[in-house]
Amino acid sequence: MSSQVDIKRLEDRIQQLSSEYHNEMYQTMDTKGNWMKSNDLLNNVINLSISLREIRMTKAQQQLEKAFTPKLKEMLETSINGERGEKKNTE
Repeated sequence: MSSQVDIKRLEDRIQQLSSEYHNEMYQTMDTKGNWMKSNDLLNNVINLSISLREIRMTKAQQQLEKAFTPKLKEMLETSINGERGEKKNTE
């Protein structure tokens, strides 16, 4: 649940910064103002987007591990037990 809150918070923050960036770009183009604030806002949007992607990737990895680990353990145990059975039959 905590990761859902973090994801939502990051998405909201990215949206807010994107809007600020676009507004700042409009003002910069309209008044020939300073590009520094626009660049800072854009960098913040990019950095937060990277953080959001990493959180989502980690969450997806955890979900995949949760989904496949039991099946993989079962397959491994079956394989090991099968090898043990073959060794006993050959002895």
